[in-house]
Amino acid sequence: MRVREGSLRRREFITLIGGATAWPLAARAQQSTKMPAIGVLSPGRSEPPDSSLDLVNAFLQGLQGLGYIEGRIITVERQFAQWQQARLRELDADLVARKVDVLVANSTTAALAAKEATGTIPIVAISMADPVADELVASLARPGGNVTGTTFPVRSWSPNACSCCARSFRGSPAWRRCGIPMRTANARWQAW
Repeated sequence: MRVREGSLRRREFITLIGGATAWPLAARAQQSTKMPAIGVLSPGRSEPPDSSLDLVNAFLQGLQGLGYIEGRIITVERQFAQWQQARLRELDADLVARKVDVLVANSTTAALAAKEATGTIPIVAISMADPVADELVASLARPGGNVTGTTFPVRSWSPNACSCCARSFRGSPAWRRCGIPMRTANARWQAW
């Protein structure tokens, strides 16, 4: 049986194309799968009793409840500043160097340090006071950038908290004023 020269070239071409398309799939199958890494930055302490630690643990329990099990599905890198605000920048730089996939900042100060450390890694900030005034986000409706998270509207609840205190202590001779302690270093904070 005689094989025509042109048909042999056609077969070689089809084999070559088939091999070339299968090669990337085989290469991808051989690559190791990296577990997503979450970097947690907290201003507080790493041992109890500490409200900052409690918040981090509650967050991680919530992830576990959603099926994100540490060691199986995700890895978690924890950094605690031990209530030394100056350490937040160096701890955040360490998390960025470890190439975590997302940063979780457990306060406004931790979120500010995280935003300063990276403009590309997503940052989820827990318990921000006023992210717009602190220049973490452009607006609450459209944050933009790489920062998102939860906030508590201090300006809206503080007058209500004072009103509630006034009703609770009405008639008490020792009670005359109500105040809400807050960080006032930011020039955008205004008195009510």
